[in-house]
Amino acid sequence: KKQPIRPDWNYDVSELTKAKYLARMLFIHAALDVPVFWNETWNNQHIYRDVGLLRNTYSAEPDSPMSPQPAYYVMRTCSTVLDGVKPIKIDLAVLPSVPNMQIHAFENKTGQKLIAMWCAIREDDNFAGKQVSLTLPNISNTEVTGIDTLNGFEQKINIEHDGKDLIITNIVIRDYP
Repeated sequence: KKQPIRPDWNYDVSELTKAKYLARMLFIHAALDVPVFWNETWNNQHIYRDVGLLRNTYSAEPDSPMSPQPAYYVMRTCSTVLDGVKPIKIDLAVLPSVPNMQIHAFENKTGQKLIAMWCAIREDDNFAGKQVSLTLPNISNTEVTGIDTLNGFEQKINIEHDGKDLIITNIVIRDYP
């Protein structure tokens, strides 16, 4: 009997695409307070469905050098950022409204608040992102740091205050947290 053909069975997934979906998965699991498990069983039968964190080379060679894929760095960064966090509810206004936006908030062991946001669209290696402004009511922070989960880069974010509200303007929301 002929097996049905799945339309998504043989599509190529770039290393960047895999890294972005891994970041999403890690934050969604943390938001649901569910332990995360990444099965990186090595399988060279279907390169386009590679699940490893390292690039596989030709394994017939006596020495098979491996190098990290972007997913390796995402796993490293997100494991550090999400260590010991608990999901929380947080008031947040986003303008302009972005379709399919995912927002998850957390608190770490030291009481710092973390917010993960992304556009939950089919990943695109060339997605330019959406520029938005965020308002967090009753937040008096004097410092906010942005973390790029793809490479671990941290950057101080310019903030403003309007009464008791913290405002972050012109932040770009990507298709990964």
